[in-house]
Amino acid sequence: MITDAIGDSWVTDLEELGRLRLLADDEDFRDFFRNAKREAKSQCAAWLRSRFGLTVDPDTMFDCQIKRIHEYQRQLLNALRIVVLYNRLRENPNLQMAPRTFFFAGKAAPAYRHAKLVVKFIHSLAATIDADRAVRGRLRVLFLPDYDVSLAQRLIPASDVSNQISTAGYEASGTSNMKFMMNGALDARHARWRNHRNGTGGGREEFLSFSDSRRIRWPAVAGGTTHTGTMTTSRRPAQHWICLAPAISAAASPDSSCRCSTRC
Repeated sequence: MITDAIGDSWVTDLEELGRLRLLADDEDFRDFFRNAKREAKSQCAAWLRSRFGLTVDPDTMFDCQIKRIHEYQRQLLNALRIVVLYNRLRENPNLQMAPRTFFFAGKAAPAYRHAKLVVKFIHSLAATIDADRAVRGRLRVLFLPDYDVSLAQRLIPASDVSNQISTAGYEASGTSNMKFMMNGALDARHARWRNHRNGTGGGREEFLSFSDSRRIRWPAVAGGTTHTGTMTTSRRPAQHWICLAPAISAAASPDSSCRCSTRC
């Protein structure tokens, strides 16, 4: 799609991608982008059905977090956000919200107990939502097993939203966000994230920073509504989030207790 629009010089000179800004209001180009994204989502859905037997609606928003399963990557924080959305839909069935499919994928060290608790919680959350007819077709959670290159090749081009919410200063290299951005996904990240420099090339307006205390205007996406709001994040260490797991996971042992420095 990019090559058809601006030629192939961008392959060796990424500064050439800046020329795409001139096409931002071009209806033909926008339709081209939507069709390309829809095709990628359809192909991903078909592949997931053939490999895992999963049925996914390509007309929902694909919201992805593909990371190693670790405290600093904050998969639990993302899962708790889904709990909030689920509760809102339960309380108000007429709530205007774009249908969403949340994808989690990644691997962890085999002896990492906290990671196992988070994975179990995500699976339990997915089962709860799937069993609730009140939110069926509006909210879905999937943890995709055995994350590998083949899965990434299908899921990354199909993603609408990429979650880059690791604790600031803890990210080792953080190159996955570049793959998502190059495939047209909206980036949601921490303003002090290690690869914040990507905001220069991609444009600060191209990603949502959830640690800014400023008022931001959210765009209407896939049938969603537009509203304003302030988003902030805790500066406490990642352990503050992960130690909520014993309280919300049936896998926790009876003597589980918070051991983080904040004693949450």
